[in-house]
Amino acid sequence: MEANSELFSRLEDLIERSDRDGTVTHTLFLTPKEQYQAENWLRGRRFQRFITGSGVDNTERNVILFYPEWMEKDEVSFDGYVSGVSIKVGFGEPGHRDYLGSIMGLGIKREWIGDILINGSEGYVICLNSVQETLVSELTHIARFGVKTSPVTVSDIPSKKLEVREKSFTVMSLRLDSITASAFNISRGKAAQFIEEGFVSLNYDECLKPSTEIKEKDIISVRGLGKGIVREIKGLSRKGRTIVDFSLYT
Repeated sequence: MEANSELFSRLEDLIERSDRDGTVTHTLFLTPKEQYQAENWLRGRRFQRFITGSGVDNTERNVILFYPEWMEKDEVSFDGYVSGVSIKVGFGEPGHRDYLGSIMGLGIKREWIGDILINGSEGYVICLNSVQETLVSELTHIARFGVKTSPVTVSDIPSKKLEVREKSFTVMSLRLDSITASAFNISRGKAAQFIEEGFVSLNYDECLKPSTEIKEKDIISVRGLGKGIVREIKGLSRKGRTIVDFSLYT
């Protein structure tokens, strides 16, 4: 994965400001790839005074909060920095693209908005506190549908549903094609084909080499099949195969 020097510079500035002013600082909403890069960079520096999330369970786009030395982790809350908007559609069920297009049409940038959770004619938009008022007062339509909006705290927003299947399997080698085949229930040949055609991402980057060696905590995504994480690589089975525990998110 390529280094993201601009992101790391922003993180460093936020940490320095938090320590200098003795306050909590935070990023904008980060993509899963940016979160992965940021957390690896922070752990590489042995920095632990941060929390990643949105205040709502299982969200994909999150902020990172940095807190000063005088604070404890359990004293930090997302409520002070992240909020939301409840949306009720009069008639119709617009999709995610409709929500996002209408919101960005107000001049709101994508990184100011977290996940958009939709359930039929109702939805929630997770956002920075600074844009909540704009969304409530100016978002009157989503696509061609009229909507009613109201401010909510993140504690009012229901958790995003996430289906997780825990799997355990054995492989002859820790190659990407071998792990992908077992994790997603496809043949090794099909897994290699998907990888070479660019359908597989490793730690949020496209990986075109079936022989790439996999390690613990690696995240594998297959277009159309889902995403999962190598939870643990254990010892050898009686037949000399490596035992792998994998969490699959579908």
